[in-house]
Amino acid sequence: MDLQSHPELRHHVEHLDFMLHETQKELDNARPQVTPPQRAKKDATIARLRAKILSLEATVKAQEDQLREMEEEGEDIQGGEAFMSDDEDFEEDEYTDVEDYEFLEAGEDNFIPIDVDDEE
Repeated sequence: MDLQSHPELRHHVEHLDFMLHETQKELDNARPQVTPPQRAKKDATIARLRAKILSLEATVKAQEDQLREMEEEGEDIQGGEAFMSDDEDFEEDEYTDVEDYEFLEAGEDNFIPIDVDDEE
């Protein structure tokens, strides 16, 4: 069963991966002119972004596993039709007192039309 990961986390991970790639390109292009403290700062940023990506990927994986476990237990998290009820699952409301329909305007003959199916 293919499970979709959390869309916002996936987008965030992809964004961080792009930022990491761009930072790496900037670092590679700037190496000859950069002083050692600036290089250390960029290296620390890259290391931090890599750690953040690994953490978010682990979070996405954990959520996918949790989703899979919950669906195995019978909970329909992704909204499939396997667990949907049909109309037969609901009982009809047999309480149809006229007082409930007093807010309707009566016609000229003071008759309030009420649609009630009599199954007697």
